[in-house]
Amino acid sequence: LCEKDSIPSQPPKFPKGVSSRRPARGQPPRKPSPMAPKRQKTMKKMHITLIGGGNSTAIFAALAGEAGHDVSVLTRRPTDWASSVGFTNEDEGYLNGAPELFTKLHSITSDPKECIPTSDMVFIAGLPIHHNPTVLAQIAPFLRTDGATTYIGSICSYGGFNWVARNAL
Repeated sequence: LCEKDSIPSQPPKFPKGVSSRRPARGQPPRKPSPMAPKRQKTMKKMHITLIGGGNSTAIFAALAGEAGHDVSVLTRRPTDWASSVGFTNEDEGYLNGAPELFTKLHSITSDPKECIPTSDMVFIAGLPIHHNPTVLAQIAPFLRTDGATTYIGSICSYGGFNWVARNAL
């Protein structure tokens, strides 16, 4: 994922005495201190917009909905979508063996201005990668302007997505 205005062009440089939390090459991984408090991960409810119409869109939507987020789908054919999407799970070791996972969508639209301005996360999930620059340029005018961060990413990607995003946005 990358933030609209803070896509790094180089790896971060850390001040002397501050590490990236990654051990030096050839060193064993660091162990957490037994005195360190256990942190519970809490995630705020987000509005996630998925762009595309492929299988990965429905699967991502169901997983994000299950995690408690509002999910919208931006697709060129919204009438082909049901208001509830998901998938059949054939892996008994996944999702505690639940046979299927479905979620109700917040919205389904072909108009970016109906979902992008309120999105905390925008994910290209069901498009061939060569469409990424065009799609990013189409949603750019509708990205949040209220100072909140919008995370942008892609399931189907290639090396350099962050540079494609920087150029298009």
